[in-house]
Amino acid sequence: MRAYSRIFWCSIVVSVCAICWMRIQNTYGGLARERLINAQGTVQLALFVPGDDIQRVLLDLIEHETDRIRIAVYIITDRVIADALIAAHKRGVRVEVVSCSSRAYLRASKITCLLAQGIAVYLCPAARYAVMHHKFFIFNTALGFPVCATGSFNCTNSAAYRNKEDIIFLSDPAIVTAYEQRFSYLIALSKGSCYTKSEKHFLLKSP
Repeated sequence: MRAYSRIFWCSIVVSVCAICWMRIQNTYGGLARERLINAQGTVQLALFVPGDDIQRVLLDLIEHETDRIRIAVYIITDRVIADALIAAHKRGVRVEVVSCSSRAYLRASKITCLLAQGIAVYLCPAARYAVMHHKFFIFNTALGFPVCATGSFNCTNSAAYRNKEDIIFLSDPAIVTAYEQRFSYLIALSKGSCYTKSEKHFLLKSP
């Protein structure tokens, strides 16, 4: 009976801790977004891992976007970010992803998950010593004005929880435009390639 009682109270404590942790994360993301909205100058905010919860801030921006999200990253293995992008797509946000073809075949890649939900994914061909190694995010309306986030942060669990990473948020119109133009250039490089899975083989195929 005592053992049962201990298990019961331990489960209660774990549940309370989990709820508190989720509230802290949501509060952190909201506070960071508020700092971004109120910031002045070209660099709105600089965040670092360890120390800051970059993943949570990006998730908050994804959740508040109502128009368009453009992402160019070397690799996507973070299921939480992938799910947030899928949710944004389902509520009508235009979501576009550019990634490197050399990483798309990995077992942990979430590229197929995004494609299965109808998200536009473009893969830049990787030649020897030449990969698509950008890491930037463009949000149209999440802050009430266009903003670009860029740095070393990839959409991976390692970037979120283990590595030493950074990201800065830029809102200068000329800089945001430059990143928008680079995004269009990367799509052109991909030649409209789509990503499909067939008989356990990952293939690049032109639509």
